[in-house]
Amino acid sequence: MSGVYFVIDDLPPELRAWLVLNPLVSGVTYFRLGFFPQFPTHSFSLNYLLTWAAVSLIVGLAAEFMLGDRIID
Repeated sequence: MSGVYFVIDDLPPELRAWLVLNPLVSGVTYFRLGFFPQFPTHSFSLNYLLTWAAVSLIVGLAAEFMLGDRIID
């Protein structure tokens, strides 16, 4: 469901509305834009992708800080 095997923008709008919530869709589209500048980007949001990356990083670092001693032992 990450858009690797099919182009999200070619799907019906009802299905696209749900699949766009997956941040991997924006990541795959961003990767494809590096190779194909004319790639359709109707469902691409760099802001959404960067927000998910930043929040995931903060949550991961907070978990490491709070559980670091228990993870190492």
